[in-house]
Amino acid sequence: MESLFRSPVKETLFRSSSKESLVRSGSRESLNRIESDNAGPMFDPSSDIESETEDSVSNVEGLGKEQLFHRLRRMEKSLGNYRGKYSELVTAYRTVQRDKEKLQVGNALCHFMFEFCLFLLPPLAVICSTIIFDC
Repeated sequence: MESLFRSPVKETLFRSSSKESLVRSGSRESLNRIESDNAGPMFDPSSDIESETEDSVSNVEGLGKEQLFHRLRRMEKSLGNYRGKYSELVTAYRTVQRDKEKLQVGNALCHFMFEFCLFLLPPLAVICSTIIFDC
């Protein structure tokens, strides 16, 4: 039974982020590394927008009409993607706010019922005790 509580950190094999080579590591470390590998790529929209803006501003002067038109379409598509993500975010926020309001109303109702029961219990206890003792 003691071995269950005092097991040393075992070395195990897990796949690295490249999924091709195997790396030997402690079991706790491997769990943390696997979780961070599965977290997915981090997305920083501000840096993405800044890099697109820098690219488009620095190279606009030497471009032809077709290339400018192509860049405009690409930027419009990117803007549409950001609008879609923003509207999804707003919808999710509003849903959370509605749920929060429902919980607050529910909590207020529960509190009212609790106070109401506390108000009624002493008279009911007296009535019940008189009925029991009268029998």
